[in-house]
Amino acid sequence: MVTNADGISQDIFGNSLNSNRIVEGQPLGVSFLAKNTGVDLLIKLAIIYDLAGQKTPLTEKSALANRRAVGKPNPEKFQTGGIG
Repeated sequence: MVTNADGISQDIFGNSLNSNRIVEGQPLGVSFLAKNTGVDLLIKLAIIYDLAGQKTPLTEKSALANRRAVGKPNPEKFQTGGIG
């Protein structure tokens, strides 16, 4: 868990659509991306949740604007102190 980023840029690998980040209060390297909800077959686009929880079509702009910490970057064994 990151407790102090000490001014380090949040984007480890640049400002991409599916980047890992250093975010205080999150595990080191947490994935930071738009949360997918599926595909709308009528408009033939992937759909994501925006930060307010509303469904919105996936575009590069909406993906960048609606990224959030998602998932766990490390296996449970490593989060609890090692293998064993």
